[in-house]
Amino acid sequence: MEQAKCLYMMKETADGHGLFAKELIKAGTRIIHERPILTVSQAETKAKAEYRCVINQVADLSDSEQQRLMDLYHNDKKLREFSFLQGQLCPGTDLDAGIVLAKFYTNAASITSGGLECGLFTIFCRMNHSCTPNICWVYDEPTGFMEAVIGMVWYELVLVCRTVVSDSPLISLPSHGISSSKLAALLDDTFNINISQDSYVITCSHITVIPSIILSGPGSLGGITGLTGNTIPTIPDHSDHCMEVYAVRDIDKDEEITNSYIEVAISYQARMKELSNWGFQCQCAACEGPDAAKHDERRRRIAQIKGILDIYQDSRKTDDAPKFAEIPKTDLEALKLGEESLALLSDEELVEQLGVMYGLCAKFAKGAGLYDFAEDYEEMEFEILVITTGDYVD
Repeated sequence: MEQAKCLYMMKETADGHGLFAKELIKAGTRIIHERPILTVSQAETKAKAEYRCVINQVADLSDSEQQRLMDLYHNDKKLREFSFLQGQLCPGTDLDAGIVLAKFYTNAASITSGGLECGLFTIFCRMNHSCTPNICWVYDEPTGFMEAVIGMVWYELVLVCRTVVSDSPLISLPSHGISSSKLAALLDDTFNINISQDSYVITCSHITVIPSIILSGPGSLGGITGLTGNTIPTIPDHSDHCMEVYAVRDIDKDEEITNSYIEVAISYQARMKELSNWGFQCQCAACEGPDAAKHDERRRRIAQIKGILDIYQDSRKTDDAPKFAEIPKTDLEALKLGEESLALLSDEELVEQLGVMYGLCAKFAKGAGLYDFAEDYEEMEFEILVITTGDYVD
């Protein structure tokens, strides 16, 4: 879904700046479509090279991008964290490395998909926090991303293959959020793909030896069809990925467009502890309004039910079911708790969490044999999916 025009404007607020609706924005409308100007990959984070990575990318930014970066707020806590780099310049620029890192880590969005750890989106990060946000966001990976990940797999194989015993582990790779079946479909049957929580383990299925690899010159490598010595596929370029922001409800003209920096379906005390990392205290209606106590009571119960249902679902994977009084013993009992949470989430206007709970209620209803209820909940889950991703909106 493409927004026809810019629907937001930046205004000064009591605490800095924020984004505001230029006109009525209907639920499901895409408000922002933005590429990152700086990124850090999961591999760079794992290698503890993320600071150097950010500093080295700055020279590649245009003058206007550098200006947008330096115009961003940074909190003092982050600046102190990077004080050891203050006075040093980012290579090829006159920008202070300590200040750049403070601004990046104050404003970067955690992505953790597609091999990315975090990225800086200079419009997206202008949204202020609310514990009842009126938007949600998705990180949209471009067409062809799968092929790029396969390229990474082949490249890693080229780098490390020497001698391989059949069915022994060949290499372990970050999963990039892609299922093993999709990966296997793009590789041939030379390899078996097994996926753990966050990585693939690739084993040879019927090749016993892969000779030492030479990275130049024509010819096949170890008899692997289609892979030659001069084949070094492209590593994914995260600059092609986009942050997309959607309105989860109608946003009035001149109303502030707000994001949530943390999980908000938790108690007031827990939210304040999390938000202290950003150096401010939230003053939204759920935190400081006249009904703040009621909001806190509902959100405490929402968090409690989520914890109970998590335990229930985990217990079904083992024979050792917990004996706590409120843990459901059947899907019907779990459904009743889920329906209680639906009412609370609706009262709190937490749309994304409401969609997740509709999905759980559909699952529990099926397990209880209530197929009509399950279908209704699936339809409501889909309606929220339409609003929060825009994938099905014309």
